[in-house]
Amino acid sequence: MEVLKCSNIVKAFDGQVLFQAPELIVNQGDWIGLVGSNGSGKSTLLKMIVGEDRDYRGRITRKKTFAYVPQLKEPSKASGGEEAFGAIREALSWPVDLLILDEPTSNLDAGHLARLLEALSQFPGAVILVSHDRAFLDQTVQQIWAIDQGQISIYPGNYSKYKAEKQKEVERQAAAYAGYKNKLDRLEKEAQGRMERAKHFKKKKKGVSDADFKVKGYTGRYDGQQKALARSAKALEKRIDRLEKPPVPQEDRSFQFKELGPVAKGGARTLVNLQAGSVQAGGRPLFAFSGFRIQAGDKVSVTGPNKAGKTTFLRQIINHDLAGYYADDLRIGYFAQDFTVLDGKKSIRDNIGLVEQPETVVRTLLAALGFKGYKMKTPVAQLSGGERVRLSIAKVLLGSYHLLILDEPTNYLDIPTREALEHFIQGYPGAVILVSHDHAFVQATTDRHYFIDRERLVSSAYLGKKKRAREDQVLLLQFQLDRLMMDERASLAAIRQVQRELDDLKKMDG
Repeated sequence: MEVLKCSNIVKAFDGQVLFQAPELIVNQGDWIGLVGSNGSGKSTLLKMIVGEDRDYRGRITRKKTFAYVPQLKEPSKASGGEEAFGAIREALSWPVDLLILDEPTSNLDAGHLARLLEALSQFPGAVILVSHDRAFLDQTVQQIWAIDQGQISIYPGNYSKYKAEKQKEVERQAAAYAGYKNKLDRLEKEAQGRMERAKHFKKKKKGVSDADFKVKGYTGRYDGQQKALARSAKALEKRIDRLEKPPVPQEDRSFQFKELGPVAKGGARTLVNLQAGSVQAGGRPLFAFSGFRIQAGDKVSVTGPNKAGKTTFLRQIINHDLAGYYADDLRIGYFAQDFTVLDGKKSIRDNIGLVEQPETVVRTLLAALGFKGYKMKTPVAQLSGGERVRLSIAKVLLGSYHLLILDEPTNYLDIPTREALEHFIQGYPGAVILVSHDHAFVQATTDRHYFIDRERLVSSAYLGKKKRAREDQVLLLQFQLDRLMMDERASLAAIRQVQRELDDLKKMDG
C-alpha cells in the first residue's frame, strides 16, 4: 500500500536545477535512507514532502498521516542528545503511518543511540530518514535514495550495499569512458591521416616518371583517389560526431601526506605517558584512569556518554594539567568546534598559511572538504558554520604536529566528506586522539579504543576481559537456576534471587 508518491518532481533555485526524480514511492513498512553531499537538497526534499516547501514542479501525494522531526539547529551543549531523542520520542507517540527524520543521530552518544534504535524498532509504519551515520543506516534502512549530480537514484538494501553498487557503477563508468577515449583517439588519428594523405596526393612520388605522373594526373586518376580519401576522412569525422560520450569519471582525490617536519621525526618514541589519576572539572570528579600512553603514530579513540568528561580530558592533556610525562618538543594540533584557530578577515587559503605540505596536497585536501579552487579567496567571515568546521579541520591536519587531538570532527560533515577525512587520517604519519560518536568513523581511523565506563577510563581489552567474565558468570548462574528449578526443596525466594542476578547481568551486555 502506497504511503507517499512523488511524480516528476523538479526543484530549482535561481533557474538552476537542484535535483529531479521521475518517481519516488514509499510503501507501508518501507525504511528509506536519504543520502547525498551537503547542499544536494536532502532537507529540502523532506520539506517538500511535508508541505513546508511548495516551490517545485511535479506532484507529491501523501496518502497517509505523517510526523516530521527536523534537524535541531542549535541544541544546547549540555543536553543536545536528550533534546534530539525527546523530539523523536514525542513523534513516535503519535499514531502516524509515516515518520520523517532529519539527522536523528546528531548529538546522540552511544547510550541515546541504542535507545533510539530500540524505540524505532517498535514503530510499525514507514520511515524516511536523513543521516550521515553509516552504521545507523546499515542497521535500519532497506532502501537508499541517493541525490547525486542533480538526480535522485534508488538502490535496494542498506548503506553498505548502496556503496558497493555505487563502486561498481564508478568502475563501469571508468571502463566505458576509457573505451570511448580509445575509440575516439583511434578514429581521430585515422581521419587526420587520411586527410593528410589526400592533401599530398598530387605530389610526385619517387620512382614515378614525369611523363607517367602527367598522364595519370591528366586522366583524373589522382584526383579521384584524393577525393575518395577526403570523403572517407569526412565519414570518419561524422562517426566521431555520432559517438555517445559517457559521463566523465569522478576525480580521484587520494594522496599521501608528505612526511616533513616534526611529524616524521622520532620513530616509536613516547609522546605522552600519564600517571594514574582522575579528571576533574570545578572540583567535581568525572572519571579515573590507571594510566594513558601515546606513542608516535598511535591512532587512539576515546568514547563515552555525553558530559562524561571527554573534552575536559583532552584539554587537560593539551595544557599538561595531568601528572605524567610529556615529550619536551611535543607539538599538539587541536580541533574543537569553537573556530578559535580561524581569522574571519582572512581568506580560506590565507587561513591555512605556510605549511610543510606540497601545494597540491593542500588544494586536494581543501577540495575534498568542499573548498574548490574558485573559493580560495573567500573571507572566512562569509562561510557557514559547517564550512568553518571543515576549514578548521583542514588547518589542523595540514599543520606540523606530533599529535592531533580531534574532538567530534565529524559534526556537520556529510558522508563523502567523512570518508575523505577517514582517508586523510589513515595516511597521517603522526599520532591521533579522536573523540567521535560515529562508530564507523572510529573503527576506520583508530586501532586502540578507550571507553569511559562507570566513571573509569578503560581500554577495549579491559572491557573484553570484563565481558568474558560476565559471560562465565551468566553460564554459572544459569546452571544454578536450572538446578534450583529441578530441586523440589528449593525455595521460591532462592529461585527469584538467582533469576534477578541473571537478568541484571544480561542487561549489562544488552
